[in-house]
Amino acid sequence: MLVDELSSYGVGFKSATEPFDTTTSAGKLMFQQLGSFAEFESNRIAERVFPGMMKGVQQGNWQGARFAPFGYSYNKERKLLEIEEREADIVKLIYTMYLSGKSTHDIAAYLDKKGYKTRTGKQFYNKFICDILKN
Repeated sequence: MLVDELSSYGVGFKSATEPFDTTTSAGKLMFQQLGSFAEFESNRIAERVFPGMMKGVQQGNWQGARFAPFGYSYNKERKLLEIEEREADIVKLIYTMYLSGKSTHDIAAYLDKKGYKTRTGKQFYNKFICDILKN
């Protein structure tokens, strides 16, 4: 994208450390070839990774983000989420309050007043509570 933007201003790209020079037709060809190979490799990686992820999901393994959602811990050996009892009690409280008509702001204020903390020791806030409710 950077090379395209430079080109739109009439500026060529010439690398000091690699044999790229978009000011010549041969340099443009090499640069485009390299881009094609990079896209091909990216697609090949996706072709290999996605089936593995699907197989893991079919086996019941969690395919989530870096951290387990609040209320759970990740068991690496079993590749599963497990309920974290202390956090699960807070999640249940959040749902109970929300279903009784409390806003996420009210819930956060209540949890703060009662001294509840997130797993990192911070106060609960609106977005965090919304994320718990969405999960």
